[in-house]
Parts: sequence; C-alpha cells; structure tokens
Amino acid sequence: MLYDYNLIPSVGVDSEKIDEDTKEVSGIRASVRNSGPTKTDANTKKYAVARYVIKAEYSHVGVPSSGDGVGRPVNNGNDVCAIVQSIAGGRFNPDNCKSLSLSSSNDQLASGAMTEFLGSTSDDVSDLALQSGDKVCYVSMVSSYNRTVGENTFRYSNSKCVFVSKKPKVQIWGGDAKTNKEAITSVTVQKNTRSETERVIDARLVDRKSVV
Repeated sequence: MLYDYNLIPSVGVDSEKIDEDTKEVSGIRASVRNSGPTKTDANTKKYAVARYVIKAEYSHVGVPSSGDGVGRPVNNGNDVCAIVQSIAGGRFNPDNCKSLSLSSSNDQLASGAMTEFLGSTSDDVSDLALQSGDKVCYVSMVSSYNRTVGENTFRYSNSKCVFVSKKPKVQIWGGDAKTNKEAITSVTVQKNTRSETERVIDARLVDRKSVV
C-alpha cells in the first residue's frame, strides 16, 4: 500500500491573558490530525510540546507561524528546545524554554482522524520573572509528518501565546481603598449609606401621611 498521509499538529491554551504574578498557565493541550487521503504508515513518529517566552522588547516582531522541515534528532527536552530556537530565532531565550511533553508512537492514524498527545495540563511559570508585555508561548510538533520524511524531521504548529499584563493595584489608606482608576473612601460610603437611609425614611413618612 502506498501511504499518502499528512499530519498537522496544533496546540491550545485556556488562558488568553495573565498578570505578572500568575504562578501557572492552565489548560494546555496538543493534538495532531491526519488530513491525507490514507492512514499513516507504521513508522515511528515523535510528538512534543514546548513553552517559550517572547519578551516585551521583541513583541513587535510577531509570533512565529507554523512550518516544517526542521531536521534534528530529538531524544530529550533540550533537543525539543533546540527546535524551538530554530523556530523563534533571536526572540528565543533558552533559559525560558521548557519541554512539556515528548513521546513517540507507531500507531496508525486513519484519514481525517485526530489524536490528542497532550491532555489538558498546567505549566508552572513562577520562575520566569514575567513582566507586562511579555508573551508566554506554546508550540506543538510532530515528526514523520508525511511519507517522505523520517522521525527526526519535524513539522510545528502555530504558536499559541498568553499575554502578560500588569496586575491592578489596590492601596488601603486608613479606611479608604484606592485603585489605579479611582478612589473609594469611607466618606463616600458613609454618604451613600446616609442618602439611602434618608430615602427610606422619606418613603415611610409618605406612607403615614397617606394613611392619615
């Protein structure tokens, strides 16, 4: 049988935005779909997911899109991050790269079928010293994605990135609370409470007069 398959990896994340103090990113998942007209062959295919960070000063360059033809033996997390380096180029800092998943399989995938190789998982980002404007990005990849390439040649997905924003600050001054947008003071609360009380009393007086 002449196998004519085409594997397309994808990655997803539940969050679109986090603040600078966020400790983890949740809901990271990855899958691969066979868009070819036949099932895959029984040769070994490798699947991986990695996290990397685009710092704020490189955000204007944009997020890497999908691609393929990246040739490199991949046997551990460092090898996965080496592929990410070839994808992200000068935006890449190896200290911020982490392999979330690396597996291999020779299971055959039917035409039009999809399989998940990373179920919903969380990523600890507490050691990244994130700042406003940074992007925490995730990318998935698969090797042997068609019959013409081997297990050490990879196709990678579009990167899914989570934007880092400033955490809203609240300051307490005595009995007053101040956010970065407005101040809510104890005097304001007292005035609002007094006004509401006065309206209730006025309503009761009206009721009494109507009875008389």
